[in-house]
Amino acid sequence: MVDPNSTRPDPLPLVTLESVSLTVGNRSCLSDIDWTINPEELWLVRGGPGSGKSLLLEVLLGRQTPTRGRRRYPAFVAEYPDAAIGIPPKGAVRLVSTGRQQEVAREHSSFQQARWHAAWSEPVTVREFLSPRRVLGWLPFEVRSKEQRPKDWDARRSALLEELALENLFDRRVAQLSNGELRKLLLLAARLAAPRLLLLDDPLAGLDEASRTRVLRALRRWAADGVELVIATERDSELAELATHRMILGAGSRSSLSTPTRVGMASALESIASMPKQAAAEAPRTAPLIRCENVRVQMDGTTLLAGIDWQVNLGEHWMITGPNGSGKTTLLSLLTGDHPQSYSNRIWVFGKRLGVDTTLWERRRKVGHVAPELYLHYPPGWSALETVLSGIHSTVGVYHEIGPADRARAQAWLATLGITSAERPLAALCEAERRLVMVARALLAEPSILLLDEPTQGLDPQQSARIHELLDACAAQRQVSIVLATHHRDERPACITRWLALDGGVVSYSGPLHDS
Repeated sequence: MVDPNSTRPDPLPLVTLESVSLTVGNRSCLSDIDWTINPEELWLVRGGPGSGKSLLLEVLLGRQTPTRGRRRYPAFVAEYPDAAIGIPPKGAVRLVSTGRQQEVAREHSSFQQARWHAAWSEPVTVREFLSPRRVLGWLPFEVRSKEQRPKDWDARRSALLEELALENLFDRRVAQLSNGELRKLLLLAARLAAPRLLLLDDPLAGLDEASRTRVLRALRRWAADGVELVIATERDSELAELATHRMILGAGSRSSLSTPTRVGMASALESIASMPKQAAAEAPRTAPLIRCENVRVQMDGTTLLAGIDWQVNLGEHWMITGPNGSGKTTLLSLLTGDHPQSYSNRIWVFGKRLGVDTTLWERRRKVGHVAPELYLHYPPGWSALETVLSGIHSTVGVYHEIGPADRARAQAWLATLGITSAERPLAALCEAERRLVMVARALLAEPSILLLDEPTQGLDPQQSARIHELLDACAAQRQVSIVLATHHRDERPACITRWLALDGGVVSYSGPLHDS
C-alpha cells in the first residue's frame, strides 16, 4: 500500500476513460463512460447480458477504439509516449475472455469434431502453447538469441502449472482440453506474460468447484504480487470478496441494474403448449433410450473414459457432474456421434448402434445438442434465425429447403427465449444471446433426447432460471429425456431426478439424485 506519510507524488493512473462512447454497426454499446483505474485498485464490473461489459474490457485493452471520448494510459507514458494518445503499451495489458477462448478453440479446432480428431491433426501441446514465442507474441520471422528468453520463464511456468493444477496436462494437445481446462490455461498464459493490468471477463466460467477455488486463490495472490485486476461478471457471489471498487453497467452506461421480469412455469408451459409443432415423426419407444456398456476412450495414451456402464430410460432426466477433464463432454460426444470412437464402443441410442443399425444423420434427427463451443463453427454473418433453422436436421448449416411452418416455429422459439430480432447476425449478438440461440436450435427439432453441456454458462441468474423453466416445461409437455452436464449441481431444472457422477473417467455414482 502507498505510505500516507510519503512525500512522493501519487502514482499515475493505469488507464483513464473520459466521456468514452462506443458504437458497433448501428448499435450504441457504451455511452459516456468516465473511469479512472489507479494502482492498487481491484475493480469488479457488473452488468447483465448486452450491457457492454465485455466491450468495455476490449476498450481498456485497446482492441476497440472509442467512437467518441478519450482513452489514455498515464502510468506508461514515460516508457511508451504513445500511451498519452490512447495507444496501449505493448504487453502491459492482457485480456482473458470467452471471446479469446473462442479464438483459441477455433484456431486449434478448425471443424466441429476437431477436438476429438486432434490426436491425428493438431500438433500444438500445452508445452508449446506456453512457450515465450506464443505467450509473448514474438513474430515468426523475428530472430532472437537464447539470451532473450526470460531467465525465470521455466520456473514461473512450473509454479503456475502447479498453482492451477495443470501440470499433468503439460504434454496434452490444446485441442483436446476441456472447456474448463482451456479457461485455466488462458489464465495461466496471461499471468505468465507478466502484465501490469489483467482484464478478466467471467474468469470462473466453465470451471468445476475445486478449480473455482484454485482460481480465486490465485487471483488473490496475483493481486498481492502487484497485478492490477479488472473483472467483469454476470454475478459476483464468488468474486465480490476480491474487489476494492465496483462499477455497475446498465445498457452500456454506469447505472443501476434493472431486474428482468421472471416468467414463471405457468407461462413457460403456455408458451410451449401453444407453439406450432412440426409434422408428426416416429417417436422412439425403445427402453432404454441410451445404453452404454463398458465404454472406454483413449487418446494419445491418455484414458478419458474407463468402463462406463450407464442407462437412460424413457422419461428419465439426468444430470452429469464431475471435475474439469473428468469425461463429461467426451461422453456426450460419443452419444452425438462426434467422437471417432463412437463407432468402436458398445453404445445404443434408441436401441441402435451407430454404424451398425443406424447412420449418424438418422441419430441426430432425434437428438438435440447444446455445447459451449458449438456456435464457433457457424459463419458470424449468419442470422439468429438461420442458425436455429439448422437444428431441423442437427447440422452446422442448412442443406434442405425450409418451409414457412419451420420458420414460424424457429421464430417462436427465439421469441420464447427473449431473442426479439431474429435477423440479427451472430456477430452482433452478445455471448449470452448466442447461447440462447443454440438452445432454440436444439429444441426446434423436438428431439426425443436433449443433450445439454453447460447450457446456462455465461447467462445471468434470470436467464438461467428461464432456461430451466423451459426445460421443465418441455419435460412436462413433450416426450423428451434430458441429460444435463453441469459444474453447478444446485443450478438445474426441477425435472432432473437422476445423477451420474464422473471422476477421472470412471463412474463414482449413478442413481437417484440426492442432497448429500
